[in-house]
Amino acid sequence: MTRFYATPALAGLAALLAVGSAHATDTGMTQIQQTMAQAQQTMTDQDTIPLPQAQQSNAITYITGGIGDEEREALKSVRSDYNLHVISAVKDGAFEGDSTIAIFNRKGEEMLQTTMGPLFYAKLPPGSYTLVARNENEQLRKQFTMSGKPVDVAFYW
Repeated sequence: MTRFYATPALAGLAALLAVGSAHATDTGMTQIQQTMAQAQQTMTDQDTIPLPQAQQSNAITYITGGIGDEEREALKSVRSDYNLHVISAVKDGAFEGDSTIAIFNRKGEEMLQTTMGPLFYAKLPPGSYTLVARNENEQLRKQFTMSGKPVDVAFYW
């Protein structure tokens, strides 16, 4: 019979259990516990999802990305840390990651301009803003007010 083990640490654990199960000693149990801890750490390291680096411009902290499924899931995990949530997608629903975004305050002053992935999250102070997104063929504009509740904006190209 062929057996498959996910990691070398799990294979080692299986070997220890097979050899030492009938003759468990304190030393054998310690080895088993150490091997189990290593296996758990290995699985945790493999399950870590890369999170894009948060950036700052004119006192606005933002994060953008979401090109792959893993990165999108990682960004969703920090969504509640931001009060502006922007999604860029084509009309059939596929994510669009090749856009630029600019945020203007109520006086028309540009607060931020950056290339954005399909997901863009920012922390904005209360106030009125205009959001301008551009892709290669189109420019879209949305106005919104930050008043304490998060704001969700979707751009469909």
